[in-house]
Amino acid sequence: MMPATVEAFAAKHPDHRVEYIRHETNQGVSVARRMAFEASRGEYIAFLDADDAFLPEKLAKHLAVLGKNPDVVLVHGPVVEVGDWPRGEQGPATWFRPSSQSMRYDARRYDLASRNHICNSTVVVRRAAIRAEDFAHRMYFQFEDAFLWLGLADRGDFCYEDEALTAYRYHAGSFTASVMAGRGLVEFGRLELILARFPYVENWSQRVAAGVAILENLEVLMASRSVRGADCRGRYGIKFQLALLCAGSWRGLQKVLRFGARAIKVMPAAGRK
Repeated sequence: MMPATVEAFAAKHPDHRVEYIRHETNQGVSVARRMAFEASRGEYIAFLDADDAFLPEKLAKHLAVLGKNPDVVLVHGPVVEVGDWPRGEQGPATWFRPSSQSMRYDARRYDLASRNHICNSTVVVRRAAIRAEDFAHRMYFQFEDAFLWLGLADRGDFCYEDEALTAYRYHAGSFTASVMAGRGLVEFGRLELILARFPYVENWSQRVAAGVAILENLEVLMASRSVRGADCRGRYGIKFQLALLCAGSWRGLQKVLRFGARAIKVMPAAGRK
């Protein structure tokens, strides 16, 4: 969206209380969201990406849910697919649905690190809940959304409204299209998400679970066919290559441990004394 368009809209509709905030240089999605959040003054925050659109009554219906349920911190829902979606590809109408169709749920029971079922542009969240969250991370695959949901999950229940009130747009120049065309982005993004959340884990059992998840994602990253031929150049190339090196090292260590275990198993009893 061109800056002149936003500026003209704000000037034409001062009663809408539109404020245009812009970084001189691109600092990433999360930094921009944090800046907008700090400038906001309302009780609720609604997210909307540039390519998407709210359908009529979207905000009114979701705000009504939060008004009736004071202990629900976030409400979201499904989307309407807009644009020429690639044939044979699973789309957002499938992505953005929780495995349970219950309207209200404890988001901590979902593995948002492996499957983010929440579309950012459908979310309305309480400002009080998001105030303490540290979501200004500059991450590789823009898993900032799931990073924020994981933090908010500890602050209250989420609510899924099963009515598509947000249009999710797809086109050749969209971020979604670039991800689908990329190699290794999803695998690396999941790994980086877990690493980013690790310092926020509060007890040892959760830290152990997070450590296991890190090792599992290293294994997936190394085994995935999509990382073969991945573009390791550019800003994140060193990080990507380091992740692949760690994944390869973990796979090598696994082979050594398995070989040692087999050797001990077949070793004669006398030889083990």
